Amino acid sequence: TGSNQTEIQYLVGRMDTNITHELLIENIDYAFSVWKLPWAKHLTFLEFCEYILPYRFDNEQLEHWRPQYWEKYSGLVDTLKFKNITDPLELCRIINNDVAKWFRFNTLFYKYPCAISPSNLLKVKMGKCLDQAGIVNFSMRAIGIPVVHEYVPQWANRSMGHDFSAVLAKDGEFIGFLGGELPPGENELQEVAPKIFRRTFSIQHDKQRYLNKNEIVPPFLNKPNWIDVTNNYIPVSDITITLENDKPKEVSLAYLSVFNNSRWIPVFYGDIKEGQATFSNMGRNAVYLPVYYTKKGIYPAADPVILNNDGRVINIQPDFDQLESVRLARKYPLSKLKRWWMTLLIGGEFQGANDRNFRDSETLYTIKDTLDLIMHTIELSTSKEFRYLRYKFPDDKFGSLSELVFFDLKQKKLDGRIIKADGVLANHAEIAFDGKLGEAIHTSVKEEYNGRWIGLDLGKQTQIGAIGFAPRSDTNNIFEGMLYELFYWDNKWISLGRKVAKGNKIIYHNVPQKALLLLRNHTEGKEERIFTVEEGQQIWW
Repeated sequence: TGSNQTEIQYLVGRMDTNITHELLIENIDYAFSVWKLPWAKHLTFLEFCEYILPYRFDNEQLEHWRPQYWEKYSGLVDTLKFKNITDPLELCRIINNDVAKWFRFNTLFYKYPCAISPSNLLKVKMGKCLDQAGIVNFSMRAIGIPVVHEYVPQWANRSMGHDFSAVLAKDGEFIGFLGGELPPGENELQEVAPKIFRRTFSIQHDKQRYLNKNEIVPPFLNKPNWIDVTNNYIPVSDITITLENDKPKEVSLAYLSVFNNSRWIPVFYGDIKEGQATFSNMGRNAVYLPVYYTKKGIYPAADPVILNNDGRVINIQPDFDQLESVRLARKYPLSKLKRWWMTLLIGGEFQGANDRNFRDSETLYTIKDTLDLIMHTIELSTSKEFRYLRYKFPDDKFGSLSELVFFDLKQKKLDGRIIKADGVLANHAEIAFDGKLGEAIHTSVKEEYNGRWIGLDLGKQTQIGAIGFAPRSDTNNIFEGMLYELFYWDNKWISLGRKVAKGNKIIYHNVPQKALLLLRNHTEGKEERIFTVEEGQQIWW
């Protein structure tokens, strides 16, 4: 091939000290054989080395994986050759659709300490998003489809990060997709990404130069095998920050960090020059805190900033000359999933009866609108007495419910024997009356609880004063009797005091305007999210 020193480095790769000669030679032989296939032969040598040749994906256990995956897809390869398919993008869709038939995302694997090995992926047929990227990496590279591993090191608006894949099209463009789930071109990111990196097999020397210094660097910069591809996927802007706080002597880099629900996480770097640092290609619609990174931890370098959707940079500084009162309803934003929970009780009915089979039932109340994820109490005006009370799940919605309560005329909670329709799980009936908002009923099949119900046998006829009910809850609303504490940021989190909520809203007075805020629940729950207040509304970041 006339390989120069750089090309030879690809063959050896970021050499693992525990790789065997047999594995390395086998990997090279299999990779070169698929380079000849119709959808791969157009690749340059360097493209082949970076997107087909690598013997491993991430930090998974080293294995002889190529023979396994070649055997799995060699029959399909013959079919595709016969059909004269030469477009790697088309082939990527075909393989991804196949993976979708047998591989599933599963959150349980977040606890797994590393990427799942190639052979175990074929056995367990499930994994986290890192493993979704892994399974298509092995499947596609084994038959010559050029794919890469893309990742978000940390979301800007929530905890954790994300992994996905991209295929190299013939026009040189990388098209993102999610292994076994979303095909190329339909992989829309659901959260706010501050940075998107590509894992490379080759060493990136512009990253390696930082490792040659005595300076301590964050984990994302500690490995020199990634490149920044943020602007391939989302709108970006460069940010130049004047570093107002004193720089530690040993530091030559500043970082932009995002909040991960508990602490600030550095996600990108900039060289410090004359008291400033410029950070390139930063994802928009995010709050960034400039920091220094040292052996003892991170230190604020300047005030946090908002990078708006239109690319404007706004400094966040608490204005102590203008104080305001804020009325807060939640400590964490509502996701699309939680907004969906709010709709799942619409059409649900409360009924009373004196016949155990509810042949004489009367409707006491029907839920007609979306619900906040809190306990709701509805006073009734009926003068009738009932022995049997029930809640009927609405048709054509997933059976979903957190709590049921019935009250007498004095607003005293009524007790009785739990009753339920046939087909309702016994533990679901217990959950409905356990008094715990954090535990909820939620069926896996949409029509499973059509016409089904849960209720109480009071043992005698009783006049009903009110009913209470709660949808499935993330327990991030404000709840009466719980202890909360509000903080604002001024080089550190500063408390505005602790308060016990007297209802489903909590009010704080003398809050500095334009401040970055954080609300904590000391009674229960762990999800917290930074926010600002604009025209009385919580704006989540």
